[in-house]
Amino acid sequence: MNKTTRIFSITHEQDVDGLFCGAILKNAFRNTLVFLTNHGHQNAKKVAEVLEKNIAKSKKPGTIIFSDLSINSTEDVNEIEESSVKAKEYGWDLIWLDHLYWNEEIKSRVRSFANLILSPEHEQRCAAELVYQQFAKDRTACRRMAEFAHIVDFRLPGIQKLSPLPEIISYYRSIPINIASSNNWSKTSPEEYFGTKTYKTNMIANIFLYERLLSRRLLNLSPHTRYAITLSR
Repeated sequence: MNKTTRIFSITHEQDVDGLFCGAILKNAFRNTLVFLTNHGHQNAKKVAEVLEKNIAKSKKPGTIIFSDLSINSTEDVNEIEESSVKAKEYGWDLIWLDHLYWNEEIKSRVRSFANLILSPEHEQRCAAELVYQQFAKDRTACRRMAEFAHIVDFRLPGIQKLSPLPEIISYYRSIPINIASSNNWSKTSPEEYFGTKTYKTNMIANIFLYERLLSRRLLNLSPHTRYAITLSR
């Protein structure tokens, strides 16, 4: 993988760890789109739908990266497996990173279509740290995001010194807005799937909210370091 690789990040929308997984990938790979989702069967169905209708139609393959999303039921695996296998047939690679418990049957199923990277419980690494270590070890902003996510995810004492990012995320998630564009990847040409076109997320349509959340003011980064999960550029 290089900096021009197409990345489709499917990540947890509900907390700092999941959002920073997408932000790290966006920082490390300029051709990245982020799809925010959550746990549960209906969300698994939506992910499968996105993969089947959009990724499989792209003429230029890349890498699909699931992060901070565990699977606890065979029903959820069934939803995602078929569309993932089809994406692989079109030349896409699949990587799945998580730090929660997975039972052996589910792990075996997912490993049949994706490179599954799990953090052993005793290592105490969150998903953002896994993403950083795999894809962005040479990037200072990504390291700081991973460190921030680690403190928040494991509720370490240093959390009191951080910006109230978890509370801000909860606030914005509670706002009943839907500013999603009517555009869909499946309605655009394959070369427009990644880069400039808008795309739908299932719950948080206005990703520009997170551009503020991930800005230098909240993370105390230098003015030169800005990163965001974006809908369009």
